Amino acid sequence: MFIIGWGIILGSCSTRVRIVDTFPGDGEEISAMSKIGVEFSTPMDRASVERRMRIDPEVLGEITWDENWMWFRPFAPFAPGQDYVGKLEAGAEAKDGNSIVDEYEWSFRVREPILIYISTKEGMSSLESFDLTNGSEAPLVTGKEIIDFAPANDGLEIALVIENALGGSDLWLFNRDDSEVNLLLDCGPDRCTAAAWSPPGNRLAYSREISNANMISGFDPPRLWTADPYSGQTSELMHDDHHLVGQPSWSPDGRRLAFYDRNLESIRVLDLETGAEDVLSSGFGLIGGWAPDGNQMVIPVLSPHEDHFFVSLQIVDLRTKETRILVDEGVGWQDVGIPKWSPDGEWILIGVQSGELGSGRQLWLLRPDGTMAQMIDLTPGFTHGGYHWDSSSEHVVYQRFQLDEPEAQPEVMLWEFGGSANLIAEKAWLPNWLQ
Repeated sequence: MFIIGWGIILGSCSTRVRIVDTFPGDGEEISAMSKIGVEFSTPMDRASVERRMRIDPEVLGEITWDENWMWFRPFAPFAPGQDYVGKLEAGAEAKDGNSIVDEYEWSFRVREPILIYISTKEGMSSLESFDLTNGSEAPLVTGKEIIDFAPANDGLEIALVIENALGGSDLWLFNRDDSEVNLLLDCGPDRCTAAAWSPPGNRLAYSREISNANMISGFDPPRLWTADPYSGQTSELMHDDHHLVGQPSWSPDGRRLAFYDRNLESIRVLDLETGAEDVLSSGFGLIGGWAPDGNQMVIPVLSPHEDHFFVSLQIVDLRTKETRILVDEGVGWQDVGIPKWSPDGEWILIGVQSGELGSGRQLWLLRPDGTMAQMIDLTPGFTHGGYHWDSSSEHVVYQRFQLDEPEAQPEVMLWEFGGSANLIAEKAWLPNWLQ
């Protein structure tokens, strides 16, 4: 791995060393969460290439290789709406001694994200989109009983959890380019849920509950499975009757896969490069939130206190194995949601229930050092959840529900950093961003 600030050019090459392809192609659009790459016609002297790669405007990130492809992943997401130019300076050498004679450059643009959420305003659930640039709402998927969904980092596909006629739930894929919805996994009477994309988009992790009439719920406890989104091939990640695991969560760099182990009451983090595993004691039942670099995780920890329990937040460094307290149990938090680290690494967002603030969860922001805690929606009588940062770390989308209204329906809200919260959609929930 080589870390650089990218600023760029690409052009004609010698007859023996060519740039075969780029991702994205010249003039194409990408997600703010995407990586970009260059494919060479022959094995290259990697250090020679890495010294000559640039991006304009400059972007800090890391370089990795996959055979003749060189990939660049920015440390922070690309800026939505920004035009970039990728550049390779002349002189990059191949292993056979030949070199690229001229500079080469290509341009690409970063798409503006749109909001997506499940809506029941027409009766059956549908997946809707909301364009923040013009305020327009449009259906993406209709005619299916959608339970949950997960957008891929590249913004081109959405994994859908859809109820089937056998009482189970299947996994489907929505393709942004052609708006087609195709079955990925027919789970029959089993429940396939909690789909999570790997950052490169080449794997889906999900929870699978096997149908079992002997269980009160009708299903065995969840197991962790993975699937290939292209072939549909699927398999259980690990089979151990003594360890029931679920809630898969990939690190932003794709190196690690975390999941919650009910038997250990801990978060397990599997390093996919080395096979090493970390076990983070939690006791709370939820997965943690990744730092943008994928090397730290903020986790909720259940702490006993006299005749009841409070929740603390801890940050675990997966490299040094050091743990520090972010919020201790003395603040009186009784329940929390999954912590969400902002993409720029500056803030942590979390839903908190505290006896002093009523029975609902409120959304709190705090710095990774525990300072500057503040609530982002001060409307009384509501509980909040389903929160997600946008790639710029300037907006948060979330759902809220009024607690003291019998006929209340969930609402999707949008909060702007330094501003206020605004209603986006009624009878809608589980909002997220399609980059």
